[in-house]
Amino acid sequence: MQEERKADLFAIVTAALAPGMALLSYFYLRNHYSTSTNGLVFRTFLIGVLLVFPVMVLQYAFSIEGYFTEPFTRAFILYAFVEEFFKWFLLWAFAYQHANFSRRYDGIVYGVSLSLGFATVENVFYLIANGLETAFGRALLPVSSHALYGVIMGYYLGRAKVETENDEIHTAKNVTKTHSSNIATFQSPQYGPIGIVTKRGVFFHHTLSVRECHPVQKLTKKVVLLKTYAGMDHTIVEAVANMKIDGLVIEAFGQGNVPPLVMEALTKLIEANIPVVLVSRCFNGVVQDTYAYEGGGRLLKEKGVIFTNGLNGQKARLKLMVVLEQTTDRSILQEWFYK
Repeated sequence: MQEERKADLFAIVTAALAPGMALLSYFYLRNHYSTSTNGLVFRTFLIGVLLVFPVMVLQYAFSIEGYFTEPFTRAFILYAFVEEFFKWFLLWAFAYQHANFSRRYDGIVYGVSLSLGFATVENVFYLIANGLETAFGRALLPVSSHALYGVIMGYYLGRAKVETENDEIHTAKNVTKTHSSNIATFQSPQYGPIGIVTKRGVFFHHTLSVRECHPVQKLTKKVVLLKTYAGMDHTIVEAVANMKIDGLVIEAFGQGNVPPLVMEALTKLIEANIPVVLVSRCFNGVVQDTYAYEGGGRLLKEKGVIFTNGLNGQKARLKLMVVLEQTTDRSILQEWFYK
């Protein structure tokens, strides 16, 4: 009798482990991994194994206290939300921050590993409680579902960790879309990529000289972006000013020059303490205070227009929205836009 029980227990444990190990092997073997990466895969799997126990205690406590007793809330909150939230949080805390998390596919492997660690132990407990006959259904649905959810959360964490286009790594400041539909559309004109992504890993050949961080909680400022054109006059600037804006970004000609008829309206905005930021319509080069004619860069600088250091109009608008949450001091804004 005792030998039969041992054989049954061995069969149950084997059947419970098999689907998780098979799925993990499939995702792991799709790409080449170094020995150092293997350790992180094992660690995330072990974290998933250990996560089962506090989650079981939490779910049991909620059930005893009478929370989430309806079938819908029990399925989607007590089980689905609680389990997936803690898996995502631990994936972010222990794998996302690790140096070996350097490719998009790394996120999938680590997400699947953690999820299947959780699913495997959960499966063992379930088969011990409900018998070997439930093994096929468990492998087909719950274990596979845990793997799928690991793929989804790992994929998006991988995208967040390393955003690459065409196997190239670009900085957010310099990258721009250069084609309406080409898959290699994202390029960094005049700067180029700072690194490349290969099957062996990520390689950087440039490092960022400046890292900016602006701790804002929300964006409340209204900032408008205007592109200059030949024959432009003051009316459109005045119309925008009447919208009670907090800032204005002007895409100027070439090195940073605007039509002469715009100058008076821009001056009124600056006198009203509304920041005016100047960028170029060209994606190569920067705005400069070179020309001194009416509407030229030198005169704009003297009037108090804020010059940028290579940002395009869209990015300058976003940056102005962010920094205006912290200050409206022109000298500080100018310093930040020169970075």
